[in-house]
Amino acid sequence: MSRSRRAVLFLLFLFWSRLALAQTQARMSGSVTSPDAASVPGVTVRLEAADKQASTVSSDSNRKGRYLMGMIRPGDYLLRVETHSDLVPLRIKGRGLDQDHGRAVLWEIDQEVSAEHPPKVSVGPRNQIELDIVVGPRSMTAQARHESEVQATQEAFSRGYSLVQQREFASALEVLEPLAEKTPDHANTWYLIAFSRERLARWDTALAAADRVLTLDPALSGAHLLRGRILKGQGSTPEAEAEFRTEIETGTEPSVVIDAWVALATCHRDANRLAEAAGALEKAVAIDPTRRDVLLELARLQAEAGDREQAARTLERVENAGGMDGAALLNLAIGYVNDRDYGRAEQLAQRLIEKGSTAPDLSLAHSILARCDLGQGEIPSGIDHLQQALSLDPASPLAAENREILSSLRKN
Repeated sequence: MSRSRRAVLFLLFLFWSRLALAQTQARMSGSVTSPDAASVPGVTVRLEAADKQASTVSSDSNRKGRYLMGMIRPGDYLLRVETHSDLVPLRIKGRGLDQDHGRAVLWEIDQEVSAEHPPKVSVGPRNQIELDIVVGPRSMTAQARHESEVQATQEAFSRGYSLVQQREFASALEVLEPLAEKTPDHANTWYLIAFSRERLARWDTALAAADRVLTLDPALSGAHLLRGRILKGQGSTPEAEAEFRTEIETGTEPSVVIDAWVALATCHRDANRLAEAAGALEKAVAIDPTRRDVLLELARLQAEAGDREQAARTLERVENAGGMDGAALLNLAIGYVNDRDYGRAEQLAQRLIEKGSTAPDLSLAHSILARCDLGQGEIPSGIDHLQQALSLDPASPLAAENREILSSLRKN
C-alpha cells in the first residue's frame, strides 16, 4: 500500500473515531445569575470527576452570564461553582435530556446548594444538560438563614423569659405565643406560656399549654407542679394534690420539689388540715433548712394552729437561716399578748429591740411592751413605751389606740 493511501485511511479513521466519540459524549449549558436575576460573568462552573469513567471539565460564564461545556464523558460528577469573589452558590435548577429519545427528560433538579456540599450530577451518553445557577452572598445560604432563624428564636425566648421574670406576663405572652407557632415542639416555650397564663388566671388555656409541655417532655422539671397550680386555680383540689405529689416523687431539682411540698401544704391549710400542712412544710425544710420563706410559712401556720412555742422555735431557725423576720416575730408576740402571756410577748419584743430593726417595727415592739406592762399594772413603764412607740412611728397601725390609751391614763 502506498504512503499516500495509508495517510488517507489514517485520516478517515481519525475522523470516524472523533465522530464516534462525539456521539457518545454530552454537553451542559446554562446561565449564572444573582438572586435578582442579573447576569454574573466570570464564574467557573466545573464538573469534577467522581468516578473512573468521568473526566473533569469546566467553563466560565461570559458577559451575559452564559456558560457551555461540550464533549463531556459519561459518568458521575460533582458540580463545583467558583465565583472568584465573596459570592457562593445558592441554588441550581435544571434538567437532563436524552437526545436519542426525543429529548426525553431524564431528571430534573431545583434545590438549594452549598459550596461545602456540592450536588452530584449523573451524565449519560449524548445527554444534554440544562442547568441554571444562582450565586449570591453567604448570608443568603440555607445555612446562614437557618443560623439567623435559630438566633432570632433564642433572642425571642430570652426576651419572653426576661418578661416573665419581671412579672410582665401579658407582654411575655405577646412574645412567646408567636414563638410557639414557629417552634411548636419547644417544651420550654410552652412552659413559660402556661406559667404566664396561670399567673393571669387564664386557667383553661394555661392547662392546655401545660398539657402540651408534658406531651413534649414528660420529665420536664416543674411541669407537674405548674399543672397542679392551674388545677387548684380551677378549683380541682384533689387533682391538684395528685400533680404536686407526682412532682415530689419524680422531681430532680430540690428547689422545685420544695415548692411542690409548699403547694401541697397550701392545699392542706385551705382544707383546715393544719397538722398535715405543717408536716408538708417540715418535709420541705428537711430538703433545705435555709429556705427562710418556707420556715416563715411554717411558723405562721404553727401560730395559726395555736402552737406558739413551736412557732417561736421555728422563728429561731429563721434567724439562724439568715436573719430575723421582724413582722413574724411581732405577730407572734401580739398572739401572746392576746393570750395574756405577757412574759413571752415581752421576751419577743425585747429581742427585736436588742437586734435592731426599722422604726415601724421598733414602734410596734414598744407598743407590745406597753401593753405587757399595763397588763401587769406597771403604769409608768407602760406610758414610757407608748410615748416611744409614737415617737418612732406616729402613723403606726397602733398609733391611734396608743394615743387613746395615753389620754385615758393621764386623765386618771
